[in-house]
Amino acid sequence: MLCAAYDILRKDATHMVWVEAVHDLEAAKLRVKELASRSDEEYVIFDQRTRKIVEIGRSLQPDL
Repeated sequence: MLCAAYDILRKDATHMVWVEAVHDLEAAKLRVKELASRSDEEYVIFDQRTRKIVEIGRSLQPDL
């Protein structure tokens, strides 16, 4: 069974809110772009294996 390796978190005013988990980094980036395109929220991709933040901020949004 394949375990999800990356968590997607939404930055709140005071803390991070878990959104979902995905299996690979490219899928996580695509999902964050999709989520960010519908809101002004910032998102973080967290690697569960290294316990480090991989991506942060709205920089994942496509340029308009």
